[in-house]
Amino acid sequence: MATEEPNLDDFVKLFSLYPEEQFYHLEPHPQPDPYHFLFRQVMQLLATRSAFVISMPRPFLEASRHYNGGNAATVKHFNNAENRYFFLSDLKDWVLLQKKRRKRP
Repeated sequence: MATEEPNLDDFVKLFSLYPEEQFYHLEPHPQPDPYHFLFRQVMQLLATRSAFVISMPRPFLEASRHYNGGNAATVKHFNNAENRYFFLSDLKDWVLLQKKRRKRP
């Protein structure tokens, strides 16, 4: 059964903590990566079954399911900061697009 949360606003609030950040432009940071916590938060939100999450594009959901499930290939893929940044960039773009669509009359 799907829950009410997380919803679009939860994702918008999370990304609003990084309003000017365009993750695809980032170079990998020295350890510790300042965006690794954001990535883990996003993966946890994506693992929660809500009506909004279920409506998301399948690649986001599959990446989350594999990552949270400990799939070795997926974990290795996201051990690379550039791959995490690319994922965050795509997700942020999609979330902001949904926010704009919701504002349309």
